[in-house]
Amino acid sequence: MKKIIFILASFITLTSQAQEKRKSIAVSFGFGSGSTGSFKKLDGGGSNESKSLHKIGLLYLNELSKNLYFETGISYIDFKYTSIGPFYGGQIPRVISNHQVKLINIPLKLRYEAGKYVFFNGGVFTDIAVSRYAKYKEKEYSGLGTNLGMGLQYPISKKLSLYTNPQLDLRNIISFSSENHPYFIADAIVDFGIKLRLN
Repeated sequence: MKKIIFILASFITLTSQAQEKRKSIAVSFGFGSGSTGSFKKLDGGGSNESKSLHKIGLLYLNELSKNLYFETGISYIDFKYTSIGPFYGGQIPRVISNHQVKLINIPLKLRYEAGKYVFFNGGVFTDIAVSRYAKYKEKEYSGLGTNLGMGLQYPISKKLSLYTNPQLDLRNIISFSSENHPYFIADAIVDFGIKLRLN
């Protein structure tokens, strides 16, 4: 009987502690700029100019320990840029073309809150391309990437807070495609969002 009471007491204690862990959801919108490149040097690769980068996302935050949270969710990213072909000299004109990359992003990150207003976050993520490189169909941006950011938050009530989260991303560093020279995307994004504490 004592063992049963002990097991029940232990279970209730663990359940109570689990319920005390804070959970939140957040909705964010971001914008920034980026560039593409390859880790292997390619002769005559040309260059590109960022036109726009937009992001909209839904996040879920789960408290792991005091001030430390696990972040995941899903985001949609739309990146547009202009590609400028290499210069060959003479009468051959440089080829200029517009491109659009659309990605579904799933992050797995840690977030550390250094006080009431400042936080740091970073980790890894998966990108799933829902559109390909506009002109050269073999280019694929589905893959694994990494992220690092710093943010500011301001509570407007006990459960609701506003935040901004500038971050740096390096996408497709491990590509899901089988191409010999996969391209990465390096970008800087500033997210603006609203976070709701669930418990």
